[in-house]
Amino acid sequence: MAMAFSLLALVLCVIGLLYKGVKEGITFKCRKGTIPWFYYPSRSQNHKRFGTFADLIGLVSAISQSIVTAVNYDFARRAANGPIKFSLLPIIFALALLCSRILETVEKKASESSDL
Repeated sequence: MAMAFSLLALVLCVIGLLYKGVKEGITFKCRKGTIPWFYYPSRSQNHKRFGTFADLIGLVSAISQSIVTAVNYDFARRAANGPIKFSLLPIIFALALLCSRILETVEKKASESSDL
């Protein structure tokens, strides 16, 4: 059951990012002077990279959780003791989201104070 939920979380994360990318019309750029990544197409975005910190941490967490679950499933299937007893990934994901929200709040306050 854990394996199914882990894979479902991974699939939903990827589908969410694909939907957001198609909706916003992102393009992959690999030019000299830029990091190979997905970028917003408009010039008004000033070559802004696609994806927020929370999006990327969510994707990495979903991939990592799927790997951990697959390893534990394999050990459980062979009736052996699994090497991973506790997963810190949900805690790391929650802390990353908290940091992301705090950074967004600080940036909004800084931009509001500079507009005055």
